[in-house]
Parts: sequence; structure tokens; C-alpha cells
Amino acid sequence: MPYRITLHHTVGRYEQFFNDYHYMIAYNPKTKQAYVKKGIYKPEDNDNTGDGKYAPHCALANTGNIGVAICANLNYDFKTNTSPTYPITAQQIELAFYVLAELCVKYNINVNEVQTHYERDRKLKKPSGKVDIIFIPSYPKETANKENVGNFIRNKVKWYIVNKVKNKNNLKYI
Repeated sequence: MPYRITLHHTVGRYEQFFNDYHYMIAYNPKTKQAYVKKGIYKPEDNDNTGDGKYAPHCALANTGNIGVAICANLNYDFKTNTSPTYPITAQQIELAFYVLAELCVKYNINVNEVQTHYERDRKLKKPSGKVDIIFIPSYPKETANKENVGNFIRNKVKWYIVNKVKNKNNLKYI
């Protein structure tokens, strides 16, 4: 049973999908709508990563871990603070908060187990320098310090659980 969730960006285009994630938050620039694209693996596939049939989104931390990725941030360079070609949109991040809330409710995951790839990577004995997600363009003040981004996301997820999702009968996206 999944017990944690990692939020990523794909470093790709808005509608560019990868098999590494369970859920991807895409964006259609023509309709200006975000939407959920399910990956080829179910969250339960990550219960046993020894069989090779799982979503490999988080090196050394895939077991019991649901991967949610925002399809965005192509050409992002955090070292030079270069703006990405496809920045995370407000619609995408709000939908991501909602999906994370649904996953917490469905799988009874503690919100404190929702982490960014940046946070999860820093806990490894040998971090690989992951930078997703360290800034949210639609919340520049709240996420100006990359160390605060994870807490900001968890607080938004808590809000969505209380005010939108509420219980397993209200799941819309997963």
C-alpha cells in the first residue's frame, strides 16, 4: 500500500508524458486548462519494486511511493535562474494540490509524507541534486525560499483535503 507521495516536474513540455510517474498534471495552452494524465503504472505497482514493473520516479525511494509530476519546466536552469520555456502554470499547480489531496485521502497517506523531489533527494546519503520543485511561479512570495516550498505545498494539500476532497466519495481525478 502506498504510504508516501513525491511531487516532481518533468523538465518537459506541457503535454509531454513519461512512464516514470503515476499521475501527470498537463496543460493545454489552447484551452488554458490543466488536466490529469494517468501513467502506465498504478500506485500499487510500487509496493514491490523488485519485479521491475513500477513507476521509477524517485531513485532509491520508489517503494510505496506515488509519483506525481507537473508537465513543465523545459530548459529550466536553477543555477542561473533561467526561466523555463514551459513554466508551471497556476492551473497546473492548483490541480496538483487537488490530486495530492485525493491521493492522501484514498490511500490514507499522512500529508507530511507528501514531499517534493528536492526534499526527498536531500534525505539520501548521497543526494543527486534534484531541484523539483523549488519554486512555484503563481506563488512567488510564498515560494521565494526553496526550503519553504514543501511546507507551502503540504499546507495547500491540507486545505484541499478539508475544503474540497473531504472523503473517498469525492474523488474526481484519480
